[in-house]
Amino acid sequence: MSTIAGVAWGERYKFTSTTDPVSYQSDWTWNQLNSVPYVKLWTTAVDATMGTVQTQTMSQQDAGGYWGIYSWRHTSAEGSACGGAVMPCNYNWPFQSINYNLDVPTGTTSITRLAWGTNFGFLGQSAYYVQGSEYWGGPLPDATAPGWPKKSYSVYVVLGTHTSDPVGAQVAEVEAVQSLVLAATVGSVATSGPAGVNRADTVTYAPAGYDHVYGTLAFVASGNALDATISVGAGRTLRHPIVVVRNFASTSYPSVRWDGVEQTIDTDYFPSLRAGAQELWITLNADVGAGSHQLEIAP
Repeated sequence: MSTIAGVAWGERYKFTSTTDPVSYQSDWTWNQLNSVPYVKLWTTAVDATMGTVQTQTMSQQDAGGYWGIYSWRHTSAEGSACGGAVMPCNYNWPFQSINYNLDVPTGTTSITRLAWGTNFGFLGQSAYYVQGSEYWGGPLPDATAPGWPKKSYSVYVVLGTHTSDPVGAQVAEVEAVQSLVLAATVGSVATSGPAGVNRADTVTYAPAGYDHVYGTLAFVASGNALDATISVGAGRTLRHPIVVVRNFASTSYPSVRWDGVEQTIDTDYFPSLRAGAQELWITLNADVGAGSHQLEIAP
């Protein structure tokens, strides 16, 4: 196994180690604003990376924990973040990864552990202080979120080459989703759905039509047909989005048109039917750039 070259994460700010391989004496930056939570590791002896990216923004779903926020808006050039170690103390990393596998002072590791992180009370308390609150020593006013009776969140598992930065691309994808405006003249935009996997309660989607539980664009068919518009904000791109059409009772695949052009099944798009749920899932085999695009589905 290759030695871990670096670690990075993002909650309200982006952290990146900048010394290869990573150790507790590595330089780092933690001073760039961030909106979508993520954590990743990478190697350079083998060009590889792995990470997890939340399907929502930090403001929509709190993530990350502990007291490392003291180092927000700083870099290692301004001094140590943990006594004799340059890097933040292992118990203050907001997302657990290799922080307990690096020996002080200069030990390295090939461990590839990644785990999500949250503050105390995220599960179980009726109200807990979110990451960055003054309560935790952060620069933000105290704000709370409920950790009871249930809490659900979703993340993408991302694998790829470090040089292509797939984790950064997935973060950009979730940022692009925030710019979406969905509409329909036949059928409708789904505005709510289950609040989490295997949950009976519902949640309102934000933006309308974005199912953050599965990271999909959700519509509702009328007579097994849909005429929808997907508008992407300026400077943004959706990479091979997945569209879910609910209330689709047909047992046969429909015809699909994108921006007025008939699409070829298993070439331009990849469909699957979930008959029991009356859903049609379509993965578009193309990136969707800024502007308005029409999706037509006909029985």
